[in-house]
Amino acid sequence: MKDKSQVKRDPDDATLHSCHLAEQALREDAENYQALLESAPVAILATDRQGCIVLFNRQAEETFGYTRDAVFGQTVETLIPTRLQNVHVQHRADYMSAPRSRPMGIGMDLIGRRKDGSEFPVEIGLSTVQTKTGVLIMGFIADTSARKQIESALRQSEEKYRTLVEQSLQGVMIVRGPRLHIAFANPALTEIIGYSVEELTHMSHQKVEAMIHPEHQEVLQRFRDRLKGKSVPSRYEFRAIRKDGAVVWLQMSSNLIEYQGKPAVQATLVNTTERRRTEATLRQRTLELQTHNEELDAFAHTVAHDLKNPLALTIGFAEALVTRYADLSGQELEKHLETIAQNGRRMRRIIDELLLLSSVRRLQEVEIVPLDMGMLVSQACEREIQLIEECQPEFIVPETWPTALGHGPWVEEVWANYLSNALKYGGRPPRVELGATVQDDGQVRFWVKDNGPGLTSEEQAQLFKPFTRLAQVRVVGHGLGLSIVRRIVSKLGGQVGIESAGVPGQGSTFYFTLPAAEGK
Repeated sequence: MKDKSQVKRDPDDATLHSCHLAEQALREDAENYQALLESAPVAILATDRQGCIVLFNRQAEETFGYTRDAVFGQTVETLIPTRLQNVHVQHRADYMSAPRSRPMGIGMDLIGRRKDGSEFPVEIGLSTVQTKTGVLIMGFIADTSARKQIESALRQSEEKYRTLVEQSLQGVMIVRGPRLHIAFANPALTEIIGYSVEELTHMSHQKVEAMIHPEHQEVLQRFRDRLKGKSVPSRYEFRAIRKDGAVVWLQMSSNLIEYQGKPAVQATLVNTTERRRTEATLRQRTLELQTHNEELDAFAHTVAHDLKNPLALTIGFAEALVTRYADLSGQELEKHLETIAQNGRRMRRIIDELLLLSSVRRLQEVEIVPLDMGMLVSQACEREIQLIEECQPEFIVPETWPTALGHGPWVEEVWANYLSNALKYGGRPPRVELGATVQDDGQVRFWVKDNGPGLTSEEQAQLFKPFTRLAQVRVVGHGLGLSIVRRIVSKLGGQVGIESAGVPGQGSTFYFTLPAAEGK
């Protein structure tokens, strides 16, 4: 029997034995780290160069369901069945040559497997630790199941939110930062403002400001105040400028949110331009109806009172002729007939003016042409020939007139009314001056100046109103004339007015404007 000391060993057996002793020493080294890592809040394991587990702390036992003794010497793939082996192979050279402790990989998302076979997401950080006997590969493992569930819920919530916002008919944008960067915009907003989503989300601070109408720049400060948590109106309207230059009214509601981990303002915008236009149209229509109703009341008053008096006189004198014809002298008969004729003309003029006022209100379009103003003034004077013969006025008329645009019959009516007033209420004898001035705004100002006592500011304020007449005894008539003038000139795109100092002898100047003909 041979002495054991003389037994010749196989060289391979000797190498194997030497490696085994080295691994055993390394595992004994790991035992020294075990006590240090028991209190760590995360699961920690360590492997040798072959990937066999030599360290397994208490938190790792709870995470994987294995005891330390059960996994000791097992390969790490028992716990991390995927990818980790590739990581070991890829970095084995680094592990073997590592001169000191250093991290090898941080934050890898892998799949762990518990003792019961269930799998769960883990995040692993790897580092190497140089011990006295070799290199330990340390793995710091965190169970990310709860975090993954939260992230999944957040993604689903965000996807649901994005879907709702993308399909919304209202414009939505998210703004953040002191420079008001548009971090998000939905398709509806692009329809409202004319810029694409990409243009909006890459828009410079200056261009964002330029989108807001100059008169509503306070909107930008409201965004900043909202970002700072200050209280601002939750809903307000402002004007914005579209990409094509059109101005639109927007109603915006906003609230402070957290977007991608930062404070932001979510703004919901609705285009209210059409609503505002509709409201303006309704207001105008309401005003027109109100004016129309007032005119109907005044119309009834005119028919009931202004027509009643001349009609009563006409009937009275006609009945006198019937009952007392034989007893009346020729002079009395002539006076009665003249009175009937005068009141008949008065009633006819009232009716004509009522019909004209009604036609001006109803007619939407008339033929607008360059006017021969000299001819229209002459025709207006012919209509007032009886009054001219009675008053014997002094007329001052320009030799030429600037050409304006209008509707001849209507403008003749304006001149007739102005001339009639100047003759009736001017001085005695009347001095009537007519003229015209071409203005810088493209309008021609026509006027009639009398030499009457003038009108006070209170009296002037009552002129041109529908169916109004002054209370003074010296001002007679049925109150239709200037109301018709105002309506006519307004329809033709001009304005009416009066200038009077209210000083006797200085008179009043009644004027109206019309658009000047091109090149005139």
